[in-house]
Amino acid sequence: FLCVVVGDAHSGKTSLLNRYVTSNFVEEYHFTIGVDFVCKNAQIGSQAMALQLWDAAGQERFRLLAVEFFRGADAFVVVYDSTDRETFRNVSFWLSQVKVHGSPNAIVVLVATKCDLASRKVVDAEEGSFFFFFVGSPDGGQKAGAQLQP
Repeated sequence: FLCVVVGDAHSGKTSLLNRYVTSNFVEEYHFTIGVDFVCKNAQIGSQAMALQLWDAAGQERFRLLAVEFFRGADAFVVVYDSTDRETFRNVSFWLSQVKVHGSPNAIVVLVATKCDLASRKVVDAEEGSFFFFFVGSPDGGQKAGAQLQP
């Protein structure tokens, strides 16, 4: 099962994946060039699945390269930083890229990161839920591991 994680640079995509796969939170920021990937075995309902999780670069100069990896994806996680309104504004850009370059049958999920930084939050769950497409809450805080289940 191939899942591509997309969103602006600094939105928390890599931290989200690291927290999900390793249960660790890494403070340092390292930008992604092109696409990085990790694998994880997961239990989805009664079915064991091998997940391929691709972390697509969010920096503008790498975006054209990143969309080349959209073909064949079973799912997309569109990520925005709840403390940065610009990343939320750009959700529509990422959704359009998924629509153009991804499979029409792909699952699309919207995830807000950095929700544990409540005093700095500029996009609340109610506003984020406007874009909400699929199961569960769009809010997640990687540092505390909030709503992040292996």
